[in-house]
Amino acid sequence: MRILGIDYGEARVGIAITDALNITAQGLETIQRKGSDKIVLKRLDEILERYNNEVETIVVGMPLHMNGDISERAKATRRVCS
Repeated sequence: MRILGIDYGEARVGIAITDALNITAQGLETIQRKGSDKIVLKRLDEILERYNNEVETIVVGMPLHMNGDISERAKATRRVCS
């Protein structure tokens, strides 16, 4: 089973996926948000369909400050994930 990684940004969302053995991860694509999460969700649905139920875990990056405090970007990421 694979792990899908998501780096949720204000303008772009980076997508990465592991190989079938979960040894390495490769960048898959960058989705241009164009101010709409609908674009991102539609593309994620297409990616998950393409990998035909191989993805068992989705990991979303949490951009914390160096001292561990929650950044504004982390707050936005949490809102999207809720």
